[in-house]
Amino acid sequence: MDQAIVCSTEHCHTDLSRTGGFVWPYLAKGGNVLTVPIPKPHGRPILRILLYHGDAETCRHVKDVLRPHGLIHVVSVRNARAILDKVRLGRFDVLITSEQLPDLDAWRLARMLHTGRFAVHPLRIVVLCQVQDVTMLCSSAANHQVRLLSLAELQQLPDIVMKCAQDDPKPWVLIIEDDPRSADLAKDAIAQTFNVEIASDGRSGLAAYEQHRHDLVMLDLALPDIPGETVLRELRKIDPTQPIVIVTANTSLDSHAALVLDGAYDFIVKPFDVNALREACRLAIEQRAHTVMNSAREEMGGTFRELRGRIRAAERMNTMGKNQAATQHLKSAIRTCRLAPLTDGEWAALKHQF
Repeated sequence: MDQAIVCSTEHCHTDLSRTGGFVWPYLAKGGNVLTVPIPKPHGRPILRILLYHGDAETCRHVKDVLRPHGLIHVVSVRNARAILDKVRLGRFDVLITSEQLPDLDAWRLARMLHTGRFAVHPLRIVVLCQVQDVTMLCSSAANHQVRLLSLAELQQLPDIVMKCAQDDPKPWVLIIEDDPRSADLAKDAIAQTFNVEIASDGRSGLAAYEQHRHDLVMLDLALPDIPGETVLRELRKIDPTQPIVIVTANTSLDSHAALVLDGAYDFIVKPFDVNALREACRLAIEQRAHTVMNSAREEMGGTFRELRGRIRAAERMNTMGKNQAATQHLKSAIRTCRLAPLTDGEWAALKHQF
């Protein structure tokens, strides 16, 4: 382990030892300068993380969860303005924040950051929320290209942060189109909002989708090797929730109705209007977000039903004097909820309630 001298203020994040290791901002009582150990990065790039949360105990817990994984270059900030100041001046990889900041909500902040005008480096965003708010916020998170994580699942944060740092924040679109001019026109129309991969026939399109599972597929029906309708059905077999926008020169309403019944989200008639294409892609991504949200709602409903049953069973076992069985039901309920550890303040308040 190398040693680094680190200033004990939140604004100092400079490695004074020049060892090439990580920097660990550390706040010491009395404002002393401390010497702290720096783990070796094991070949991984250094990830620079911005952190905001209104609860100081949650901020400490986040840092404690990240530290064992070598994610120790964490700079705490007080508001959205401070975040914008930081990302304008230097490179940061991930922002971890609560939904509401003192001067802005996370969704408007995400829109600003995703424009690319406010940051020198693309910033991935993770929003922390309460477990009961996950379903409600799922659609907003998907629409704003934000990762959502409940505080009850905070142990997953290191994996999410490392995956975020490897991901491009823009959704991916697969264009399956054999005409290069049409493919390039579609790509140029949506390139500001989406990353784009192009496949020139059905087989290569299916192979590309199998490998990358794109957020959206734009599919031409007149392909040289496989009919577009067959590609549509194969894509739906792989993932029934996959949004697919059909591009076709066929103006028949019966044909369009059949495509929608086969699972297409929408269709664009050639020659297409670029604004209509952009809007279709945007709405298709939103539809995927709503599908994810509904799925999360169903899962949450099952969790709450199990939790309610466990608590009622524990209550009944307790009234019958079967304390051991009641305890087991309560332990199962806790596992079902995947509860985050209590903060010191929460624990102190609970100890004096009874």
